[in-house]
Amino acid sequence: MPTSDNRYGWRGKINPFELPMHFSEINAQDIMNWCVSEWDRRHLEDPIILQMRNVIKPTSLSMNAAMVAQVAASRLKLSDQHEWVIAKEEMDGKLDHFKSITITAGFEIGSPVYNELWLAGTTQFYIGTYSSQMNCVEATSVQMATHTELTAEAAEVHEYYMELKGRRTDVTDSIGEFTGDGTSVKSIVNIGVGKMFKCYGLAVTLLAEDPDCTQKLNDLFPVHLLRNIASDGIYPMIITHGTFKRICILMDKANKTFIIDLRDCLSDVTIAYSYDADHAGTGGHTYAHGSRYEVPSTEIGNITNGDTKFIMGTCLSISDSAHFNFEITGS
Repeated sequence: MPTSDNRYGWRGKINPFELPMHFSEINAQDIMNWCVSEWDRRHLEDPIILQMRNVIKPTSLSMNAAMVAQVAASRLKLSDQHEWVIAKEEMDGKLDHFKSITITAGFEIGSPVYNELWLAGTTQFYIGTYSSQMNCVEATSVQMATHTELTAEAAEVHEYYMELKGRRTDVTDSIGEFTGDGTSVKSIVNIGVGKMFKCYGLAVTLLAEDPDCTQKLNDLFPVHLLRNIASDGIYPMIITHGTFKRICILMDKANKTFIIDLRDCLSDVTIAYSYDADHAGTGGHTYAHGSRYEVPSTEIGNITNGDTKFIMGTCLSISDSAHFNFEITGS
């Protein structure tokens, strides 16, 4: 008869690929590639091995393509950042020039028009997102255009705005051609976890009654990639704007310190614990871009809940991806 006695409870679906494949996208890629290669080599031994290869191969190929695209997008993003650094250096001279032509047009330092345009200083041109920085340039052009004496100067400032916008658009369009962002890679890993579990079931069907079942199952799978899940390490992250992504899996969060390096990041980031990789988690803590943080694991949330083993990152910007390093230290 049915019983609620948990001593004999059925543990349900235990997928041996879930933790190692969600732990690292590279590890997930390696697991699938290993299986495709090994099962292709052994597919003549039994039709089931051929079936296993055919089940996982399309996902493996998709993963390879997505990872290549993600790296390419990352390189283009770094190019985008470098392009903007150059633009800021140019802007130093440009802003001095724009102030100078304001004075030449008859509006001396301290005059109402000069103060309207420049009293706030130029810090606003160097903070915030790319879009907000460019918008400061365009806003200056619009303000200048309200004064007849500055019509030509306003056109010159607007021309510089269009130049900056063009540089950003060129790189952004290039990045947009790639589909290897964090969201698509995560989706492929999720599919791969299920496909690998299906292959495992096929292998069990093949070998369940074999006296050497355990050893032969081990020979069919990359056990070395399934056992080794590091608990500490550095995780270079790329999270698409407005999305979340799994950073890593950490079973024991006690006595751990997290180092969150957002010095080269363009977005604030929220770090939280979650039950799985499909949710951003609840609560957590938000860190402002431009700084490096060294915080105890307790700052992110409750470390005693063993079910929330996923550490998730959320990019809060609606226009810029988050590029940062996450490091775990401690005993």
